[in-house]
Amino acid sequence: MTYTQQLLRGAILRTIKILSCCFALWSWDRAILSAQQSKGPAPAPVPVQIGAAQKVFISNAGGEGFETVIDQTVFNGGPDRPYNEFYAAVKSWGPI
Repeated sequence: MTYTQQLLRGAILRTIKILSCCFALWSWDRAILSAQQSKGPAPAPVPVQIGAAQKVFISNAGGEGFETVIDQTVFNGGPDRPYNEFYAAVKSWGPI
């Protein structure tokens, strides 16, 4: 095999490798995109009673304090913080 033939063979093999990698990446990308585009079930309709309601009752079911996870502070404010923030936001809307 001559030197030119070896160069040509090497170039062809490199091209085949590059095209194979491109095809593999393209097919992997297509698989991920098709998985992301799958739609979940349709949302349930809102009952008429909820839309016509004049008053709301907000309850705090309580919770456990998970302020730390493996000695790292994750969030602060205690277990009632989400309820307190939600309640304050709803109160800021004022009366209907």
